[in-house]
Amino acid sequence: MEFLIRCQGNLYIRGFVHGGFGDVEPSIAGTLGFGIRPIEVDILGISD
Repeated sequence: MEFLIRCQGNLYIRGFVHGGFGDVEPSIAGTLGFGIRPIEVDILGISD
C-alpha cells in the first residue's frame, strides 16, 4: 500500500504506521487490526 499523509512536522510517521509498539494511537496498524511496518518513507516537503 502507499499512503500520502499530510501532517504537522512533529508527527512520528513510522510510529503512526506501525503503532510504536502500542505507544502511538491512533495508528494505521491499529485501525487495520494487524501488524504492518513501513518499508520506505519519503518526506515531500516541510512547511510552517
